[in-house]
Amino acid sequence: MYRPPSNPSSHRCLNLEFRWIFDKQSMFVALGVPSFITKKAINARRQINSLLLTYYESGSELEDGVSDIIRDRVKFLRSTGFTDDDLAHMETLLPWVGVTNTAPTLFWLFVHVLTNPHYLSRVRAEVEEITIITNGPDGKTATFDVRKLEKCCTFLHACYQESLRHYLHSIGNRRVMEDTKVQDAQGRSYLLKKGFNIQWAPSVTHFIDEIWGPDANTFKPERFLDVSVQDEKRRRGSQLSFGGGKHLCPGRKFAFTEILGFVGVVALSFEAEGLSLPKSRDPGVGVGPRMPDWGRLDPGFRLRRREGWEDVTWVFQE
Repeated sequence: MYRPPSNPSSHRCLNLEFRWIFDKQSMFVALGVPSFITKKAINARRQINSLLLTYYESGSELEDGVSDIIRDRVKFLRSTGFTDDDLAHMETLLPWVGVTNTAPTLFWLFVHVLTNPHYLSRVRAEVEEITIITNGPDGKTATFDVRKLEKCCTFLHACYQESLRHYLHSIGNRRVMEDTKVQDAQGRSYLLKKGFNIQWAPSVTHFIDEIWGPDANTFKPERFLDVSVQDEKRRRGSQLSFGGGKHLCPGRKFAFTEILGFVGVVALSFEAEGLSLPKSRDPGVGVGPRMPDWGRLDPGFRLRRREGWEDVTWVFQE
């Protein structure tokens, strides 16, 4: 998102302490638990605030290669009166959520694709179709157009959607603005009173047999291929990985591109040795994606370049 040379993500505390130590205690911080309990998380947050302050004080968001999501947010927030210090605190959310939600989702897509020979073969064929290879003095360059991911890599996209359905179960929250009546499939009506808060649980809606089929508990990407208009309409209110209603996660397109781009490139140019698909367990309070439960499985594995892809440099085009 930030790009070198001023990239604060390259600093150790942004990569490790902040993103994961803060995440581990973030719910306690939000609830106002005494700081002597959340000391590690608060210290990690302070460190990253300091790094981001240096970044924004130097105007590094204007450097070449910085993503639009960073540059446009800063431009807008500055126009409303945000100072560099304000930005350093507000924009802490991006590297936190951008990793702690995205990385687990990427993990599940990665292990499903690379541990299933059928999935892997289909994904490789799709990605290779949109990859342009050129030869140069320093070896081969593979240019990958991320704009083609959704339309040209339909099976990879289906694997991604199924990963979201199967593993991303963030609780949604909304406040009722006016008295509203809703009706369930059996015709029963319910009155939602103005001023009350409501929640939805994707861990329920993502596994309703009447919507997803009798194999709803099975990981099956094919359910997202050749979907009828009627089925698509029924699913729209049940697939809630990025929220629902009028407001959806604004970073969902960014997450889509980085997750599918990474998995697609690794699938095409690497072999995974010793990789296993673990079971999953419920996430902790405040955590969206389900977590791997390795049991007696070895979580370690080895990546090596596929034959013919040893000297390839990847370029992402958008």
